[in-house]
Amino acid sequence: TFEIHIGGHAAMPHLTIDPIVAATALVGNLQTIVSRTVSPLESGVISVTQMSAGDAFNVIPAEAMLRGTIRALSNERLIDLRTRVEGMLHATASVHGCTATIKF
Repeated sequence: TFEIHIGGHAAMPHLTIDPIVAATALVGNLQTIVSRTVSPLESGVISVTQMSAGDAFNVIPAEAMLRGTIRALSNERLIDLRTRVEGMLHATASVHGCTATIKF
């Protein structure tokens, strides 16, 4: 399992870093890892199963949180997928100008 936190800032909406936009981009980006890096003859699954951000309908939240699972049939593949998820997280956060952490 993993838990990801993506942080932004919303003091001025026109200058904000929106963690929801970054988090949704990350979900889409994560979907490409298995389909483009794991042989169809091997097994690997990355699932984002929970997303949470803010509690007001009219305020850009300071943070978005994603949770999910990474599964593989071998330890080698599992380590590779974790490394790729972490790399994709930091690349996506960098593109969106926000901070990001992950716990496995």
